[in-house]
Amino acid sequence: MEKSLTEKKKQSLYLKNLGNKEVGKKNFEAAIDYYTEGISIFPTAILYSNRSLCHIKLEHYAQALKDADHSIVLNPDYCKAYYRKGDSLFGLGKFEEAKEQFKKVVFKRPKDLDSRKKFIQCKKEIEKIQSNLRLASLVSHQSNSPDWTKHQIDQSYDGPRMENDTITKEFCEGLLNHFKNYKKLPMRYTLKILHDIQILFQTLKTVTDVTVKEGQNMTVVGDIHGQFFDLVELFKVNGLPSETNMYLFNGDIVDRGDFSLECVLLIYSLKLLYPEHVHINRGNHESAQMNYMYGFYREAEEKIFKEIIPVFERIFNHLPLVTIINEKIFVCHGGLFPRDDVTIDEIRKIDRVRQPPQDTFTTPSLFTCLLWSDPGRINGCSTSPRGTALIFGPDVTKKFLELNNLDLIIRSHEMKLAGYEIMHERKLITVFSAPNYYGTSGNKGAIVRFDSKLKKKIIQFDAIGVKQSGKYGFSMF
Repeated sequence: MEKSLTEKKKQSLYLKNLGNKEVGKKNFEAAIDYYTEGISIFPTAILYSNRSLCHIKLEHYAQALKDADHSIVLNPDYCKAYYRKGDSLFGLGKFEEAKEQFKKVVFKRPKDLDSRKKFIQCKKEIEKIQSNLRLASLVSHQSNSPDWTKHQIDQSYDGPRMENDTITKEFCEGLLNHFKNYKKLPMRYTLKILHDIQILFQTLKTVTDVTVKEGQNMTVVGDIHGQFFDLVELFKVNGLPSETNMYLFNGDIVDRGDFSLECVLLIYSLKLLYPEHVHINRGNHESAQMNYMYGFYREAEEKIFKEIIPVFERIFNHLPLVTIINEKIFVCHGGLFPRDDVTIDEIRKIDRVRQPPQDTFTTPSLFTCLLWSDPGRINGCSTSPRGTALIFGPDVTKKFLELNNLDLIIRSHEMKLAGYEIMHERKLITVFSAPNYYGTSGNKGAIVRFDSKLKKKIIQFDAIGVKQSGKYGFSMF
């Protein structure tokens, strides 16, 4: 017997309240399930708006935008829907359109200070991006970093020192402690690190092949996002890199947190010290658009100088996209592709020395998918709620591994409450290494460690309690 309208409304409200409780626990995926069930019974503007909020929290901005639009259709006077739409557009980098949505909220609610703040924020971002893009176009033709030899070390400097302008183990250990004490590195050393790492990355290929030998281990690190003090905790738990303690940093080292520069300078120094034992993949945040939006270039400008921005851009452009461990483990930041015939040889031929293309679901390039795709639980490929690349199912993973004689995929790109998630019949692991992401998520961080026989161990760790204020990026929430 079909339920009455009153019963449908009552059940929909009940599911909304269950979803709200999950939001309070920061369990946004579970909240989405409740809101979705409520929408299927009796759709309301509030349900769509609440689900939009959850997608924003998960950085699924394209899906969040769709839900906000549905909310507006159901109730054109519902201010929260316009606010959600503004946040969604902001997350997609569409600041002009986001500004118009916040303007509508301000018009309807002149005393809403948060919406007014977001409106001003959009204006500032538009101006900032225009300024930075002009700078990038003026100096992008330069091939060299600023001349580090023109800078001298001040006598009052009490931090780590290079030996004959060469990085040593003692320098890296001292650099970690120097940054822990909120101290800056002299300009000479900063520019020398960037100069040397640019030269090193130019010698690398799109795919890095790594062999873990007997007596060695390899640790795969997920997103760090400028959380330097949690990176220090990671090293405390797992040890600093060495010739036997190898590391692979799987992208998204920068943006969001306040200490992206410290993270990247320390990791670059370790890479220069151990070029065959420390490896770095490119993430979707090692790109100009994301760095302009989420804070790294602003941080670099404040801590170094504005002209350093194109230097980082060139360095990021040379980062490898994939690392293959012992010919069996495929590691990339995002994920797989809509085609089921992609080979490793085809991936090796990708022209990576450029900004990543912003493809749509209908035409995603291999480059885009490696940085942006996410795994799903349903076979096949579907549109990504992120608005770029795709969601790929267990069958896609299975076919790719079988075709390329691989055993496992490790990727990052998504916050997980446990710091990791195992999917696709245990053939795919997501690893995320920024605990208590944004200072509010409450998640653990995790890393995946392999020995020479590829026996794995997943290690979790907690945030150490240093609040990441997001000074150089924006919280969408």
